[in-house]
Amino acid sequence: MKKTILTIIMMLVTFELMAVESITSPGTKISPKQSQEILQRILDKNINIFKKYKGVESKRITTTKIYDSETGELEETETVKYIEKSYFYEAPETTVLEYKKNGKIVDNSEFDKNTDPPAFQIFDEKSPERFEITVTRAVIHAGRECYVLDVIPKEATRRHFKGIVLVDVNSLETVYLKGTIADYPFGLKKMEMIFNFESLGDIFVFTKATVDLLVHVPIIKPNTRILITTLTLENKPILR
Repeated sequence: MKKTILTIIMMLVTFELMAVESITSPGTKISPKQSQEILQRILDKNINIFKKYKGVESKRITTTKIYDSETGELEETETVKYIEKSYFYEAPETTVLEYKKNGKIVDNSEFDKNTDPPAFQIFDEKSPERFEITVTRAVIHAGRECYVLDVIPKEATRRHFKGIVLVDVNSLETVYLKGTIADYPFGLKKMEMIFNFESLGDIFVFTKATVDLLVHVPIIKPNTRILITTLTLENKPILR
């Protein structure tokens, strides 16, 4: 179960995904025609990125805290420092630098590396086949004017995202993502992820991601909350 959850999280970071910022403005509404035009511009920008780059190489720190969801008691903490080559369309390559459980260093080989294919990209050539995306309004988010895009998957799989994405009005860069996956594995009762992004040359990468999970597997892992935070320390694009 634990490996399944970690695999999903590692898949999701390939979106290039602090839950401290919020959308505070009701926003300027966007007409259906405007929505189509804006979405096409966003798709064009991202498709060009995918043609130029294979992914992003990052140095990261991921901290996983496991709580009893009823009492709030912290049961376990894991921290891993690693370098990951996150490819847009291929399984990632991970090099573990340091792995700790409850503050104690353990053998790096104990860390379960993800070898599954990444989540589906939200904005690429196949997006219209996989998602129903609507630009609903423009808002001010963290001092930036952004479009709010509602993303609804056309299939319910673990590789499909469901939620909202904020895109900068001027640069068309992805700024913020909040949502979940379209299909939960056995035992996962609730999931919310929030990703913040920043620009890296002509692409954009996530700087911080938080994933909040509620898991219930009787006897094995009952009433468990898992909070996962990932920080990126260094990023560089991987050219094709």
